[in-house]
Amino acid sequence: MRFLIMYLFILLTLVSFPAAAQQIDDSEDNAYVTTQDFTSFRALPSLTSERLAIIPPETTLRALGRSQRTDWIQVEYEGELGWVATWLLVWSGKVIELPIDGVNPSPFIRRTTSFGETFRETPIYHEGIDSSTRIGTIPPETQFEITGYVGSGELFWVQINYEGQLVWIGSWDIRVLDGRVRTTLNGAYRYVYGRANTQLVRDVRNSIDSLVAIERIWTQLQNGEQVPCSPLPAFVIRGTVERDIEREPIFKPVAIALDDAIAGINATISRFEDICTSDQTAVTLGDVNESLETLQQARRNITLAQALLNELSNRDPLVN
Repeated sequence: MRFLIMYLFILLTLVSFPAAAQQIDDSEDNAYVTTQDFTSFRALPSLTSERLAIIPPETTLRALGRSQRTDWIQVEYEGELGWVATWLLVWSGKVIELPIDGVNPSPFIRRTTSFGETFRETPIYHEGIDSSTRIGTIPPETQFEITGYVGSGELFWVQINYEGQLVWIGSWDIRVLDGRVRTTLNGAYRYVYGRANTQLVRDVRNSIDSLVAIERIWTQLQNGEQVPCSPLPAFVIRGTVERDIEREPIFKPVAIALDDAIAGINATISRFEDICTSDQTAVTLGDVNESLETLQQARRNITLAQALLNELSNRDPLVN
């Protein structure tokens, strides 16, 4: 109980400049990541951070740190420390033991870890996605630190630190006392199904954002309004790599519907860009109607992709 109370009082952790640079451990028990596609190597764990280099596909690197939600992994590439997005990686080793915020972090403030409690006698497992690895139970009202999770939807596996050991329990057996489970390590990226599902959801969201933006432009043109050429809506690029789709072919229909939607969205963005860069200042009604029809079909494809993804998320084998 004293352990929990101590951490509940420490709601924020202030990380200051280190007195000396942290040394990178070179022991045998390390974690590694392998890129699946051309991957941006960034100075900080953010899409807006400076891009230091492009790492080629199938490059294996030592993992040195992770962001709090594990959507970024810190590596050393060509003698320089930087970060790569997790959705482009396959990892191995004990990623959970990587230092949050990496080695030699800049100063910042953020919330501390999450804590939970069992409300009944709860089975514990060595590996959360395999119920055959059950190693015992823990009693009700046992308090613990939440260190990670695997799965999507309302029911998923939770990794906890129980008496110094990392074990897995079901989310249906616990209540969260402080913090949020989804801000801890997401282990789905270790598994093709979870990685493909998570990235396809992100791709659908990005597609919708661009569709709404370019659809608004063509609708304004249909109404006879004047539309500025800048900023141009972002072209959509599917982030889910083809290798994951091939290894989990159940996602193929989703990818086909999404690719069709992306092709339509990008075509209407290109058409608007071409008009903006030409000498003409007006568009024909035919261009407008054709673009809006293309976007209507893209919207139908996105709706289909979303429906298929919702069903696949509910059938997530990492949980069920």
